[in-house]
Amino acid sequence: MEKIVVDFNENGTIWNLKTELKQGENLAHEIVINLKDELLGYKYFLIFQNNDNNVVTTPELQVENNQISYPITNALTQDAGVLKVELNITDDNGLLKKTYTVLLKIAETLGDTGEIMPEAYVPWYQQAVEQASIATQKANEVDAKLATLSISTWEDLLNL
Repeated sequence: MEKIVVDFNENGTIWNLKTELKQGENLAHEIVINLKDELLGYKYFLIFQNNDNNVVTTPELQVENNQISYPITNALTQDAGVLKVELNITDDNGLLKKTYTVLLKIAETLGDTGEIMPEAYVPWYQQAVEQASIATQKANEVDAKLATLSISTWEDLLNL
């Protein structure tokens, strides 16, 4: 996984033109943000937006060696254009202390990029399929039980 190392300047917004992501790439890059000493001791969140699509917010990120990092999945590179990455630094009360933005270019790829489910979503998907199967089984059991009953009027139904 290639690292995209970011050092923010005083202005707070930079273009990272050194690295070009490809549309549909999954886990090919990891963004690594270097934190200055005065920015340590807070809570850190990354907010991603691919072009004008919905924003994706990470859970709270942990600092290791004055850095935070996060892998870039194909959910974030689905469309060619610009991937906006915003670092939000908050205090313990959730008040925003500082924000920085980096803009990454996503180049268009030739052909279909396909829709690959991010690895983190697979357990939730499997659980949803399992629950849907259970619900279908229960509905079939109810249908079978209703088929054995003689219900021809509302009164019959109410008398059950």
